[in-house]
Amino acid sequence: MTPQPANWVKKPKTSHLILFIAIWLISTGLLLFVITDSFTDYSFSRRHTLLYLMMAGATWTTSEIAIRYFRNRK
Repeated sequence: MTPQPANWVKKPKTSHLILFIAIWLISTGLLLFVITDSFTDYSFSRRHTLLYLMMAGATWTTSEIAIRYFRNRK
């Protein structure tokens, strides 16, 4: 069997990291915009638990990709 080439999740390049962080910032910002009703109402409540979990998952994934980038940068 031939070895599989490394994909962008296991060995991300600089462009992948920048793109993923930009997407993460935009998506997290838009989710906060939806949750807080355009930042006029501070309504962090239990009814938005699913959105909080989505933001936590996106943050976890982004941090994992950043950690792998800095580990493989050497």
